[in-house]
Amino acid sequence: MDKGTVVLLAAVVIAITLVCTAVFAAEPPGKVLVTSKPDNASVFLDAKEMGFTPLTIPGVLPGKHTVALKKDGYKPFQKSVTVKANKTTTVNAVLQKATPTRTPTRKATATPTKTSTKTPAVTKTMTPTPVKTPGATPTTATAAKMTLSSSAFSNGGPIPDQYGCRGFGSVIPVSWQGVPAGTKSFVLILDDPDAPGGTFTHWSLYNIPPSVTSVTSNLVSGASSGSNSGGGSGYYPPCPPSGAHRYVYHLYALDSTIMPSGPDAGSIRNAMTGHTLATATIQGTYQA
Repeated sequence: MDKGTVVLLAAVVIAITLVCTAVFAAEPPGKVLVTSKPDNASVFLDAKEMGFTPLTIPGVLPGKHTVALKKDGYKPFQKSVTVKANKTTTVNAVLQKATPTRTPTRKATATPTKTSTKTPAVTKTMTPTPVKTPGATPTTATAAKMTLSSSAFSNGGPIPDQYGCRGFGSVIPVSWQGVPAGTKSFVLILDDPDAPGGTFTHWSLYNIPPSVTSVTSNLVSGASSGSNSGGGSGYYPPCPPSGAHRYVYHLYALDSTIMPSGPDAGSIRNAMTGHTLATATIQGTYQA
């Protein structure tokens, strides 16, 4: 083979290599590689386009993960998946366009100023609206003084953006004190009583071990996760369609573990009947 032929073949090989590299390096439209952390924390990704978006989680991250997508102008998507070792898992997501809320603009009119001799009205300070806790009847004559608190917000106060759909959607941390004697498990439910279609369950955990006194992540060792009203399981961050909504944590101390007939909050509360030793609540607000 002469020198000219060798040079020509080398040029062809280099050209083919460059073409293949360009083709295989290009990312298919709409396909997002999910790199969920092994600690199962929620991961928000910016979707590149609306509609069908296959999400691929590589098998090098085995375990349970919460996949969450958000895109300005669209409703957030969240789903819990289990990834097996050495196996790629694909999650199909459909982003639905959010309906913008328009506030009618009223034309301001000048109002004549009147001199009043009346005593100015006293400004009232608003206090958090009490939320009735379902299934809160203790099985003993005197309920224990169990309390619930959060390091993220004060009772009745605003919830920071990082815990809602405008931020990272992190789990709102809570802790409790005053656990009654004889407690065998806890149930923790987060819901939105101001949702347009009725109470919206954002998270539910049951059979939480009695040794646990705080929750800061999506999964709690030894506990079971119920379904949320968004159609999935695990934690669903606050995301009101409009205005400010209340988000209420309900904590139940039980004298046993439970076996609900279904994963929804209603079935979990039914399974608690006759086993509740004490309850506690805390609520915050989140603005759309």
